[in-house]
Amino acid sequence: MRHLRSTHPAILQGAEDGIPPVPRPATDTAGPSKQGSAPFTIVEDEGFRAFVKKLDPSYVLPSRKVLKAMVSERYDKAKEKTMEDLQKAEFVSLTANMWSSINMDGYLAQVTSGQIFTTPPGGFPCKTIMHVCGERDASVIKTLAKAIVVQCEHGRYRSVAIPAICAGQGALDAKVVAKSILEGVKDGVQGANLQYLRTIRIILLKINVFLEFKAMAQQIFGGNTQLTAPAPLVPTNVTSRGRSGSTISRRSQSRRSQSFSLQHSLDLSSLVSALPVTENTAAFLVIGHTDNEVCDACRELQRAYESQCSTHSFHPEEIERLTQDEMNQLLSKVDSLHLKLEQSSSGGWELKGLKDGVNEVVRLIQDALRRQVREKDQASLFTQVTWCILGPRGVWQKVPPEENYKLEREDVKDGIIDAQGVKWTVDLRKLEATACGSGHVTSLKRLENLLDFSLPINWDNMSHSDLLKVIALDQQSMEYQTVKADFKKTVTKTVLKV
Repeated sequence: MRHLRSTHPAILQGAEDGIPPVPRPATDTAGPSKQGSAPFTIVEDEGFRAFVKKLDPSYVLPSRKVLKAMVSERYDKAKEKTMEDLQKAEFVSLTANMWSSINMDGYLAQVTSGQIFTTPPGGFPCKTIMHVCGERDASVIKTLAKAIVVQCEHGRYRSVAIPAICAGQGALDAKVVAKSILEGVKDGVQGANLQYLRTIRIILLKINVFLEFKAMAQQIFGGNTQLTAPAPLVPTNVTSRGRSGSTISRRSQSRRSQSFSLQHSLDLSSLVSALPVTENTAAFLVIGHTDNEVCDACRELQRAYESQCSTHSFHPEEIERLTQDEMNQLLSKVDSLHLKLEQSSSGGWELKGLKDGVNEVVRLIQDALRRQVREKDQASLFTQVTWCILGPRGVWQKVPPEENYKLEREDVKDGIIDAQGVKWTVDLRKLEATACGSGHVTSLKRLENLLDFSLPINWDNMSHSDLLKVIALDQQSMEYQTVKADFKKTVTKTVLKV
């Protein structure tokens, strides 16, 4: 009643006089609607309609279409007023709230797919900043990389730095990102007829991303790139634009730059590395508000660099025992993983470089040493125990030392390979072997050699209870012929039996 008296006195007076209220059409519904967040369909909701009727039985709710037209009219009027105010304003300050995705990633604005949003650099030491959204899509990233190159050429920029789009928070596979960006850069360089853009840098923060970009750059651009190798960082103080600064030099050695197949040489020194040949220096400019901040940043950068590197020392014999093939493989690893292998003053060897590369080479050398130990054990066992396989013509043949070692250790689940390269499955209980291809079954035997005497291959071991055993030789066997010939060297009588 208080609301009716203060807001609708005519309705209250008509009710007291017995006069029914006259419904009136809606004329100003858009005000409350535009301030809230309810949809236009709320006017069709039965509960809402009953609620409004309870408040004012004479009020007629507009249809959804009419309500939408009211809001649009209010929007146009507000827009016109805002444009008039902006024309008169000398300064404008805009404030926007960030929103978070389901993964709690912060967003301020949405960039159209495949498009570049450009802003001034502010206090950043560059001419412009390009904002892109890769959408975790390889094709979109490739399109953006190409568009960045083209836009830089149109803007007459001399250089550009491109990050690994979506390889960080986007969590896209680094190999996919590397392929998309490098192919996009290549397409952009080939199709833009570059006149101004001379340097394209790829900014990589994680070592696994760097290695993927390096491998992909070698595939896409081949050997026609500038090559450098990582080396220790050395900080030196500089002054830049009135701020404290420091340059961190990374002394490295690189191959001479080779001519690039594209129209302008790309700076891919941060992508591809190789063993050092000539001296070179890469510098990092660190800018901060105070000297202490710059020094702290330099030390942190130094620690970050050193945390990714390691050194491993080898004894001379560890290297000297390698076979020629293993040595070639070692040098190939050192070259491909961009490591430094040098001889120390004590005569040993030192391997330096990124941890993953050093560990891989260490495993290679350790595997070679284990192989040498295994081969030594196989050779020693071969002089003590000899396993033989019966050939197709009834002639016993020794198995190779490696297979002999496997038979003695009963490690024959993968079969054995004889001296002729035939693979056999083995039944040690029956002392039989079956050819994998033909299914032919043959016999196996094990000979134990004495310290001062090795049994002939066609002999068999006597049991431990036998002190003497007489074996008649087959007159058609080679052994019979050999024994007969040796016998006749001293006795001229006829040999009847051996």
